[in-house]
Amino acid sequence: MTQPRIYNPMATTFCQTAYITTDLERALPQVGAAHGIREWFSSSRFEFQMGKGRSGHIALALAYVGDMQIEVIQPLDGDVDFYRCMFSGNDFQIKFHHLCKAYETREEFDAKVAELNLAGIDLPVERTQDTCNDRGVACYADFRQQMGHFMEHVWFGAAGRAWMNSIPRN
Repeated sequence: MTQPRIYNPMATTFCQTAYITTDLERALPQVGAAHGIREWFSSSRFEFQMGKGRSGHIALALAYVGDMQIEVIQPLDGDVDFYRCMFSGNDFQIKFHHLCKAYETREEFDAKVAELNLAGIDLPVERTQDTCNDRGVACYADFRQQMGHFMEHVWFGAAGRAWMNSIPRN
């Protein structure tokens, strides 16, 4: 009998730690204090392309602490269930949601998505904005059963990298 293929998502270097919240304005002072963040990029309504015909709106804040990007997301409407699924009840909450790994090339990203599919990992978002040209593309893998959180894999083109480089550094 052949051994099952083991996928090790921790064998990479991570560039982002992401939290979800039910109230972005209330969460930012708490997350900022915990990570030493004084300045954020924020958007009160950011459209998130989840793939063909799928989109959602989130309130979003991003900041760097050293080389680690901290992201705080408040799901608003549309296709945002994979964010909301981690909340329990309707009270104010901040929850850890995902780690993110960025790839240097689109080919490396595509190979990672193929590897995740081959391993049978559930991808609630297989590809965001697959026709996004130079901005970038991401996928989310569901590792809640194994580790209690999602994993994001992302490739940024020149426009996406420029945007990431504009995020405040603390």
